[in-house]
Amino acid sequence: MRIRVSQPALVPDLVEFLGRASCTTESVRGSVVEVVLPNVADRARARRDLDLYLAAWRGLHPPVEATIIDGDQVGSPATPA
Repeated sequence: MRIRVSQPALVPDLVEFLGRASCTTESVRGSVVEVVLPNVADRARARRDLDLYLAAWRGLHPPVEATIIDGDQVGSPATPA
């Protein structure tokens, strides 16, 4: 799954945060990070877990927006509804 961050300067912080959550960062391009959750086989579960990780990370960086970009869905805000 790919994540777009509204403030590219915080991408390294997000990569580090996700690494501590056992996520693997496949690639980083500007404000986009590609993330794999290697211990989660089900895509829906991986999406839920990533939503939770992003919500926690956003709590540390309130003004930042992080959007999950899926092949199936053009963009889904990673913010609580």
